[in-house]
Parts: sequence; structure tokens; C-alpha cells
Amino acid sequence: MLGRFILPATRLPEFATALEANCCAERERPWMLSLLASADREADIAAMQNFTSGLAFLDALELRADSAQQAAQQVEDTLSAYPTQITRFVECSAEALPHILPVLHKHKAHAKIRTGGVTAEAIPGIEAVADFLLACAQAGVACKATAGLHHALRGEYPLTYEPGAPTAVMHGFLNVLAASLLAQAQASREELLMALASTSAAEFTWTPATFRWREHRFTHSQIEAARQHGLISFGSCSFTEPVETLAQAMKETA
Repeated sequence: MLGRFILPATRLPEFATALEANCCAERERPWMLSLLASADREADIAAMQNFTSGLAFLDALELRADSAQQAAQQVEDTLSAYPTQITRFVECSAEALPHILPVLHKHKAHAKIRTGGVTAEAIPGIEAVADFLLACAQAGVACKATAGLHHALRGEYPLTYEPGAPTAVMHGFLNVLAASLLAQAQASREELLMALASTSAAEFTWTPATFRWREHRFTHSQIEAARQHGLISFGSCSFTEPVETLAQAMKETA
């Protein structure tokens, strides 16, 4: 279930020490690491160059762009500085996105959207998510969504695991995946908004060969293509909630 282990690039030396001390060398599958870039690019690159381990590999790098006015040049400079063999994701504001998508396409890098957090204000509206997915699809840039996608379906959930924690309406990963498929199929913005807003498990059905949202049917090959060119990854800080809520959604549609 763990696609990549995410950690700040500056903590690579600490991670290497802990891994060598605690991880069995006979692991069937090595750790794949996704690094969070810091403001100190030179320190990040030095940590990456000095990292050597047969138990883990540097697979991805996650960056953040600043203001819209500086974003394109900043992303151009940053992507040119980091190793090209690593999958690179760039997070930015909605205002900066149109400026950096051509740069991402040029460098074969990917976009990143943050879909949640521990406050209601950190959760973007369905309009922002739909516009992000459509813009990425139109630019030919793959993307990932991270944070807040603990639940299969959109609904109101606690923001944290603390007793009595405040609640907010959060995105569902089935909604986001369906919207990504629609974006790749050149569906309308209105259709993406409806998919993202859906709270009914009955609107989502799947078999080993197909996935449906309402009247839209996607084949296995379409899903494979979308997983390569559309939403290629989503993140959650919980292992159990995504599985449990997906199992519940499947029961409701059985």
C-alpha cells in the first residue's frame, strides 16, 4: 500500500542511518522515497548525491513554486538543477498554475494539488479541483493529489483524530479519480463538478474491467491511460481509512 515513503530531503542522512540499523537487507521490495524539497536547493542536492543505500531509492521529488509572477522562471531554474531521472512534482497556487504547466510539460514533470489539511480552510472547493484537473489534462501534464483523501466518498468527516475534533466536508478519492477520468476524456467542467460533489456510493460502480460514474463508463485501458497521463497518485496519511471506506462503498453498491 505504501507507494512511496515521503520525507524532507534534508533528513536523508538521518533516514539512511535508521534504515541501515533497523531494516532487513533481505526485503523483497526496496523502499521508494519521495523527497520534499527545502528552500536550500544546494543542501537538498548534496543530500541526494551523498545518499547511497541498497535498501532504498530516490524515486520522486516534491517542490513548491512561489508567486504567479515568479513561478515559471523559478520552476524552470529548479527543475533544471535537480536530477532528471527522478519523478518531479510541483505544487503551486491556482494563479500560478497556467504559468508553470508549459514548463512542467517541457521538463516532463508533474503537477501537485493539496486537497486537504487539518483545518476547513485548507480544503479547496470542488471548483478549484476541477479546474486543476482540466488544466493539467489540457496541458498534457500528469498530476497527483495529496492530503485529506482518507475517504472513498465526499462527505463531512472529522478533520483530525482528536476526540471531539471539528468536522468539515472533505473530498473523496473516488470522486477525484472519477473527475480525473472525465478530464482525460475531455468531459465538461460541469460534469467534473458533479462527480466531485457526489456523496452517493450508488453513483460509482466497478468490475474487474470497468469503472462507472453515473452514465460514464471507463474501460480498463482508459483507466490505465489515465493512471499514466492523468491522476497518477493520491496521498493519505492513513492506511486503514481509505481501505475501510472503499469496502463500505462497495457494500453499499452490491
